[in-house]
Amino acid sequence: MKSRREVNSDVMLLSRLSCPALVLVLAIGCAAQNIQKRMALNSCSRIFGATIDPQLNLFVVDSNFVLQPRFDSAGNLTVLSVLPKYYFAEQHPEWTEPPHWPLFSNAEYRTLLARVDGVAPKGKLIASYSGGAVTNSTAYPPDRYERALVIRGEVVDRIRFFHIYPAHQIQARVRKSRHYQFFSLDIYQVLIGDLIYFIEAADYRRLKRGSTQTLTVVGPVKGFCFAHFCNP
Repeated sequence: MKSRREVNSDVMLLSRLSCPALVLVLAIGCAAQNIQKRMALNSCSRIFGATIDPQLNLFVVDSNFVLQPRFDSAGNLTVLSVLPKYYFAEQHPEWTEPPHWPLFSNAEYRTLLARVDGVAPKGKLIASYSGGAVTNSTAYPPDRYERALVIRGEVVDRIRFFHIYPAHQIQARVRKSRHYQFFSLDIYQVLIGDLIYFIEAADYRRLKRGSTQTLTVVGPVKGFCFAHFCNP
């Protein structure tokens, strides 16, 4: 919630703008959001063909899998997911779950990961992990890249699905922050609104809690929790 001083400051700024000027400012902001989203969707179409579901932004990967990009309210690409078609059986009843899960080999996974790079480049691999907690016969090991976090659903030595969380910039006010180590890596997390994001060390060191800042973030990553908040 904004303080009285911040609210008064916003009111004063708006009062100085004429109606046409205010409309222009809002229009430019909306146009920038639409351009970012449209560029990402155009890249998906260029690599995977036209979307087969414009409402859900689904693109065909092969006979068993689809690619789904998702965006935040500002039009930032927050995650690229490669998922089995049957995940969307509610919207597409013809995509029934098969008797056996469709799976990627590691070679197929690496090839597809390189294709998706045409939408959001990840940069060099920094650290890769295997194993971890298992639910529904699936482990969820993370891979950290220069400009993305990749989480794959791993069944023994094959892949059920994967999510790419690309780095992107947002303007936000940080409510809470924390630093911890995961194996030998330093991890920096922030709570913005009710969502948890990862940030880089440089941004973490210059955090000013309570003030609006421009941050390069990754996320929100599904299922991560911090201070009694969990990402949906």
